[in-house]
Amino acid sequence: MHPFFHKLFSGIKNLGSRRRSNRRPPRPSVRPALEGLEDRALLSTLFLVPATTPADATHFHRFQDAYGAAVNGDIIQVEPGASVRSVGIVTAAIAGVQAGTNTITFSQRAHHPIQTIGPGEVVEVFGGGGNTEEFLVNRAQYIVHHIPGAVDSFWVDTVLTLDAPFQTPHAAGATVRSEGVLGIEKSITLQGDPSQAPGEVDSNMVVAGLGTQGVSFNHLQFTGHELVIPFSAHSVIVTNSAIGVLSDEGFNNRFDGNTFGAAALDADNDQFTNNLVTGGVVDPTSGNPIPTGLSIGADSHNVLVQGNTFAMARTTTALVGIRSEGAQGLTIRNNSITLATNTPGYVVGIFLDGGNIYGIPDTTIVENNTIDTSGKGTGLTVISYAGFGSPVSALVQGNDFRNNAIGVGIWGDGTTAGNIDLGGGTLGSLGQNNFQSFTPQQAALGNFAISLHLTAASGPGTRVFALNNLWSVADPTQVVRDGSHNTSAPENSDSPSNGTGLIIVSQMQVMPVYVYRGTILSPIGK
Repeated sequence: MHPFFHKLFSGIKNLGSRRRSNRRPPRPSVRPALEGLEDRALLSTLFLVPATTPADATHFHRFQDAYGAAVNGDIIQVEPGASVRSVGIVTAAIAGVQAGTNTITFSQRAHHPIQTIGPGEVVEVFGGGGNTEEFLVNRAQYIVHHIPGAVDSFWVDTVLTLDAPFQTPHAAGATVRSEGVLGIEKSITLQGDPSQAPGEVDSNMVVAGLGTQGVSFNHLQFTGHELVIPFSAHSVIVTNSAIGVLSDEGFNNRFDGNTFGAAALDADNDQFTNNLVTGGVVDPTSGNPIPTGLSIGADSHNVLVQGNTFAMARTTTALVGIRSEGAQGLTIRNNSITLATNTPGYVVGIFLDGGNIYGIPDTTIVENNTIDTSGKGTGLTVISYAGFGSPVSALVQGNDFRNNAIGVGIWGDGTTAGNIDLGGGTLGSLGQNNFQSFTPQQAALGNFAISLHLTAASGPGTRVFALNNLWSVADPTQVVRDGSHNTSAPENSDSPSNGTGLIIVSQMQVMPVYVYRGTILSPIGK
């Protein structure tokens, strides 16, 4: 691999870059439908309230207790002064359990207010001769024993019912430990009070359980925390909320009107619309800064990214607005991407990072986006990799590529650049991309509207059509860089290689010009 590609490819890894060694299995065929209710037939709104408000059958001081009481279709509403919060890391020795059972019992010393593991907590059980196993707590029973002579001090016997049976037995003395993460596997809505400030969420959350569907989050403030939607979770709706990091591997999920620090989708049929992405967050696992606003993984299908605003500033070596790792059926439309940086290098508005890794031909649509890298980076970068999936195919039209050092930068795999249609090509692009900031004077400084690299001299995938676009000059070949124009001129991009192939910016390059030679009509040069 070219050193530049390796550096760029490895330098912007984040949550969306956890490629699997094998192709993900097909998602379960599930027709969205309302699930049956549990014990209670009448749906309710349950309220999470501050400690100063008395608790009753519908008002709770802890999310865990409200979640334990909720059934499918219920709403848990977070009132001002209350918060959704895990108990944190709590460990206790449990009585022995057998494989196939799904309850554990333990005792622990607690102080008022009682902080013990409850419904909705993600826990792991380990030791006692068994494998480490992870569960979501579905129900909890507490037996409180007051300690004579002590004030606000208790022993609590706890019986937890877990969401799945144990796969291995654990002898007495094994440990249960909460992970500081809350989970939801009921089809409920968690929301803030619509008439008040967003409801506060002070823990990472996960949509847990195999095939969980119909969970909604609305009007919440996650205070920098992570929301995880795992594979098989579907029909999840997240609206009008502020979330630090989103990680989604489910399907048919919708994210609208939110503010994210960063998001990673490796999902099918998702809609990511009308959100604000701000950057400036770290990977919850590694603690490293996340340089990419939105990552779309290679296992994604038919994802729509539309109407979002990316307003990010450089905090790491790289800064990328949207990155696709070869997602199929991806549409990137009507987004505004502004990347603030004072220095050039590894700044990309939209990055099509390789074709489909399974070699499945597919076309990404990039249309009507406005991309601004502070004049330091590349508006759209497209890279194909030799021996790594299919070359990139992209229909690009109606985008504003002004305010970038390079409007569109295309790198082939050494032979072909794939099929990149910027106007008038075989994919049907209408062109209308705006390159009007690129002038011959800018080209002399290394700033080009379009640059093409690492292709063969001729043959399939060596020509890029860019007809019917908006230019600053009558002859757009003055502001592009390929194997015939500005080939060895300096370029303000992350690649030192010469231009290759041919960028077709005029019909004159497509059809030969004919002149009369006596009574015979012949092409010029013949």
